[in-house]
Amino acid sequence: MLNLRLGYHITDWIGVSVSAGLLNVTPNWRSSFNDQLNSAIAPGNNAPGDVKTPTPANAAAAENRIGMVILPQVDLVPFTGKFSLFGKLFMNYDFTSWLGLLLSI
Repeated sequence: MLNLRLGYHITDWIGVSVSAGLLNVTPNWRSSFNDQLNSAIAPGNNAPGDVKTPTPANAAAAENRIGMVILPQVDLVPFTGKFSLFGKLFMNYDFTSWLGLLLSI
């Protein structure tokens, strides 16, 4: 899934952002689990008069496929700082936590 993120930090330690997964690059992805499932529910495995087992086409149509994901969130950065490695390489660090709501479409 292709993910985009847009955020704005109101202060150094709090911000708001929206993340969105816009393009599902594997909408019809199948795994070996799907192959095992399809062979288990193949026509002919039903007992006479048993209509509870779906056909492979019906089972594939009922699978959930995520088209888009939207995540509005509040970003909290309670600890920030910088350090150096041997006095030559300087790096910044922060510890971040998020609070948000996930919407899947």
